[in-house]
Amino acid sequence: MERVIQTLLTWYNLRARNLPWRETSDPYRIWLSEVILQQTRVAQGMDYYHKFVEKCKNVNELASLDEAEVLKLWQGLGYYSRARNLHKAAQKVVDVFGGQFPKELDELQNLPGVGEYTSNAIRAFAFNLPAVAIDGNVKRVSSRWFGVDIPINKSEFSREIYPWLMKYCEESEQPNLFNQALIELGAMVCTPTNPKCGECPLNESCFANLQKRQNDFPVLEKKKKPLEVRYQYVALHFRGNWAMYCRPDTEIWAKLYEFPLQVVASETDTGIDSWLENLPWIESGIIKGRKEFKHQLTHRTIRATCWVVEMGDKRGERLSPENETKLYPLMEPYQWVREVDMELFPIHRLMEKMMKFAKDCISS
Repeated sequence: MERVIQTLLTWYNLRARNLPWRETSDPYRIWLSEVILQQTRVAQGMDYYHKFVEKCKNVNELASLDEAEVLKLWQGLGYYSRARNLHKAAQKVVDVFGGQFPKELDELQNLPGVGEYTSNAIRAFAFNLPAVAIDGNVKRVSSRWFGVDIPINKSEFSREIYPWLMKYCEESEQPNLFNQALIELGAMVCTPTNPKCGECPLNESCFANLQKRQNDFPVLEKKKKPLEVRYQYVALHFRGNWAMYCRPDTEIWAKLYEFPLQVVASETDTGIDSWLENLPWIESGIIKGRKEFKHQLTHRTIRATCWVVEMGDKRGERLSPENETKLYPLMEPYQWVREVDMELFPIHRLMEKMMKFAKDCISS
C-alpha cells in the first residue's frame, strides 16, 4: 500500500495542473471552487471562480450581496439552485459560525447545498483532515482500480469504495494531496474513453488494466430519457423597453428573468393568437421575427419558439420617456425593463440566446 501511495503522490507532484484553488487552504475559496465545478468543466468554471473571488474576497462579502447579484454573477453557469444555496450557505457561515467555516462533518453538511462530496473536499483540502472526496473522476478511477461492477451512479457504489479509499488516505498521512491526486488522475489519465493506462501510476495494481477490461468499467445504470417540453415566448419591444418577468421560485430557473412565456401543448400549437386574450393591444404590434430554439437541461429538453414583436406609437399619444410604457400596460407579473438596465437582471442561457436574436430583429 505504501508503495502505491508514494507512486501516486510522486506522479501528482510532477504532473498536476496549476489550478488557483489548489494553491490555497482557505476554506472559503475551496468551497466556492467545489460548488462552481459541480456539473461544470474546469475551463468554464475558472472564469466564474475568478469573477466571484474578485467581487467577494471572503465569505462575509458574499453573504452581504443581494440574491439577484449572486444570480447575475452565476449567469450562464446553469443549475441555478447552486447559486441560491451558495448564497444561503455563506449567510449561515456568517450568522452561525462568525464567518469561519466549520471543520466538523455534520456542521458542514448542514450548510445549504453542501453534501457528502463537498463536505469531505473541504475537510481534506482546507483542513487536511482524513476524508475521501468521491466525485465522478474518483468513481471512475476506483471502479477500474478495484474492479467494482456496481453502477457508479448508484449510492451503493460510494458506500462500497469509501472504506478502501479511506485506508489509503489515512496511510498517506496527506489527505489533501491524496484526494487531489485521485481527482487529477481521473481527469487527465483515467478518462471515460481511451484511458492512458501506460501513464497511470496505479497500472500495476489496477484490476481493469491487469485484466485488459478497461472498457468494462465503470458500469453505468441507464438514464431515463429527458422529458420534452415546449415553450412559447413573446419578446415585446417598445421604445427601448422589453417586457420581462421574474420566474417563480418553485420552478426551474427560479428568480431569473425572461420574456413573457406560455407552455404549449403540442408541436402544432405554435401561433401567437393565444396571447391576444391577455394582451389585446398586441394586435397593433408588428412581428419582426420568429425563431425556434432547442435547449438541453439534464432532465428535460426544451423546444422554444420566440416571437419578436415591435409595438408602434399610438397616434395622438405623447408621453414623457418615464411614462411612455403606460401606452401598453402589462399585467402582473410582467414589467417593462429598459434595455440599458438589462445588465442588472439575471437571466438564463436560453434567454441570452433569445435576447440576442430579439435585439438583432429590432435593429435590422
